[in-house]
Amino acid sequence: MGAPGTCIALQADLTNREQAEALAAQIKAKETKIHILVNNAGMSWGSNMTDFNEKDGWDRLMALNVKSVFYLTVALLPLLSSGADNIDPGRVINISSLASVNPTALMGPMSAPGMGTFSCRIGSTEDMAGLALFLCSRASAHITGAVIPIDGGQILFAGVFAQL
Repeated sequence: MGAPGTCIALQADLTNREQAEALAAQIKAKETKIHILVNNAGMSWGSNMTDFNEKDGWDRLMALNVKSVFYLTVALLPLLSSGADNIDPGRVINISSLASVNPTALMGPMSAPGMGTFSCRIGSTEDMAGLALFLCSRASAHITGAVIPIDGGQILFAGVFAQL
């Protein structure tokens, strides 16, 4: 492994294609290749389903949670490809809420305040970081398109209660 790299902080509002492409241009101005892209921007909207504001809720949520991931990933494909080979591919890690996988998991008894999850604790930054490190490592080079919930068993536990 080579010398440690540099982390460059860039701030961006990714709610439209132009802004995602502007961020990609800033990265391209500083780098000739990237090995890892982590898409972690996201939002939720707390309205009832029957009273969901189209512009401020639905449109903003879809723009940030779905469209920005696509636009930024596409804009950075040249840099991801230039640093990749079949042993060490470019990696794109998309981080989202558990609600994006199973919205009902957040409605069970384990989601009540103070309950934690099936593992009897709230997840920590180390839980998330551990998976991200694995996905960035050579050990995950053959994993593609996987959805890996970090929920302490909450999805499984919620499923049990949903059947009762």
